[in-house]
Amino acid sequence: MFRRLLLISVLGLFACERNKPAPAPVPPPSVTPVLGSEVRATVNGVPITGLEVGIRLAGAAMGPTGEKANGAQQRTALEQAIDEELLAQRAVELGYQVGGEDGGVPDAKTRESRRHELAKQFRMKELLEKAVVTAEETRAWFDAHLARVQGELQVQFIIVQGKATGDAVLASLAKGQSFDEVALAQFPKAPDPKPWAVQPMSWFQVPPPWWAQLDKLEPGKTSGLIADEGDRFWIVKLVDRKPNPAITFEASEPPIAASLRARKFEARREEVLKELRAKAKIEFKGQ
Repeated sequence: MFRRLLLISVLGLFACERNKPAPAPVPPPSVTPVLGSEVRATVNGVPITGLEVGIRLAGAAMGPTGEKANGAQQRTALEQAIDEELLAQRAVELGYQVGGEDGGVPDAKTRESRRHELAKQFRMKELLEKAVVTAEETRAWFDAHLARVQGELQVQFIIVQGKATGDAVLASLAKGQSFDEVALAQFPKAPDPKPWAVQPMSWFQVPPPWWAQLDKLEPGKTSGLIADEGDRFWIVKLVDRKPNPAITFEASEPPIAASLRARKFEARREEVLKELRAKAKIEFKGQ
């Protein structure tokens, strides 16, 4: 779990290319995705089948064909496939290609692989390479967030599925149970060292959604529910926070620049997808 947090640090910029689309609108309630050969949606006439959705879910450890995914997870995967299809179509318009195509009728795996590769080329060349951060921007961010950058944190954290579970965890903490006791009750089979053991963190290792609560927390206090993807919620305890004035701008400049670049990349990606969806003809099947 802690390794997941590290990916949201300096290297988080390039972790964006591990196919992590932004949350997208779900299909109409009458649509019930099925993991089969049926067409689940068309994007400007291009079909996306349940098999392609299943391949995407299989990559997220939802079973060999994605069969372990619930309806909400299937709908999210379908929306992600739609986003990638939109980016892939735009990439083709700009002249990008995928090597090795033989002109035959592609199977579901080939279609999904081609879609992902074209979308990735678009993100890398048209978005990431054009997300430029100036030295002035980096310095301004450092000056505005000096206390955060020079703060050395000790934290504990868990992530739970569903708001009801999260509320129950917060209620247990409010009754006086320790963070370790509550975490162990949620994950009794967790191996040692426990994922919720106290961890040191620098600012660039902290997931951005945490800061709204973390900045206001006093040592020893616990956050409320912090929303993540897929109806999951973080609960974070700030064990300690100590200032380290020895941390300089020169040492902080690379992670700050990477963080700002990732933010520009993500903002532009969302903007492009919004533009493409507005012009696209997207039809959901199975209604």
